[in-house]
This record gives sequence, structure tokens and C-alpha cells, in this order.
Amino acid sequence: MRMYSTGEAAQRLGVTRDSLHAALRTTAPDAKSRIGNRRVFTEEEVERLAEWFERRRKRRDCPWELENDGEGKSDE
Repeated sequence: MRMYSTGEAAQRLGVTRDSLHAALRTTAPDAKSRIGNRRVFTEEEVERLAEWFERRRKRRDCPWELENDGEGKSDE
């Protein structure tokens, strides 16, 4: 099973790593697994997060920056 770091998951989601962390502190579904103290995401968890971000974007209450805005970092 493929696992993604926070940076890899953020890149796949099209958001910054900082934006993903901020979302995880709110109502976004969190990763169930950790390696050491780092979150790792399965493909299913990344898909659930993509759906969560899409719902927020459609509601226009998404304060998280998109990756292509040049802000934040997308790597661990």
C-alpha cells in the first residue's frame, strides 16, 4: 500500500503543506497512521481529503492557500 507524507499529500491535493496542517487542525479527516511523530496518508485518506477540500472550495469558505500561489512549502 502506498503511503504519502504530509508534503506529498498536500502536493497531490493542490494545497500547501501549511494549508493541509491548518485543515487537519479543524474538521478535515486526519491520517490514521504515523511513522514516528509524522503523519502518513493512504491513497484513500488523500481521496477523502480531496473531497473535503472540494466541498470547502464550493462553499467558498476555504481559507487555505492553493499550492500554485507561491506561498508556503509543499515538502516535508
